[in-house]
Amino acid sequence: MADVEVLEGWRVNTLVEYRKSPILTLGNALIGQPADSIEELHDQFSASEMKDLAEDRTAYATTFTFGSRYELNARFDLLGSWTATRLSGTDSSAGVIGSGISGYEYTYYAQINGKALLMDRGITTVSVRVFDGDRLDSYRLQLNGRYPVQPGLRLNPILQLEYQDADQSSDLVRFVPRLRLDYTWGPLIFDLDVAGEVLESTSGARPDEIGYSLLVGVRYSF
Repeated sequence: MADVEVLEGWRVNTLVEYRKSPILTLGNALIGQPADSIEELHDQFSASEMKDLAEDRTAYATTFTFGSRYELNARFDLLGSWTATRLSGTDSSAGVIGSGISGYEYTYYAQINGKALLMDRGITTVSVRVFDGDRLDSYRLQLNGRYPVQPGLRLNPILQLEYQDADQSSDLVRFVPRLRLDYTWGPLIFDLDVAGEVLESTSGARPDEIGYSLLVGVRYSF
């Protein structure tokens, strides 16, 4: 990965990555097999056979990323990136059918950050993400803010709207309002994370869904 400042206030970065996906471990041999553990799978296959199965279930991922960041002024900066990813195929063995090589899938991302727009020392972010995949395209708009409402207390509201255009299933609209809050009291940090989710099918082929989540936690900083 390379990160270079090409002009004052303008930085670019690139990444080229070639790796196994998922990370190659003996546990990959369990993929597609009616066994719950390596020990149970060992009753059917030898150690060398399990190693071969693990390699057969593991693909190679190729990723190219180009990103840029530009500081417009003291209050605004822009970020953008382009990513291309491709997975190799996997081999068929032991009753598990391998997968074919996928074409490249592309992600386009743009973000603008504003400082002290709604509150001193607060940061407001607007981002757009477009994913162009083999079987799914998606378009996401997200509004994000981090605001220190008082000493020790930070508020992080998030609004996310996403449209998913799938080739072989119903298109979906996804709306997620979320509120994160953390309060620092000495070495303790109290966290609250509340989120809702609304999924709506544009064709009516599947029922609409409404869900929520609540997370409360305490962290100790030492």
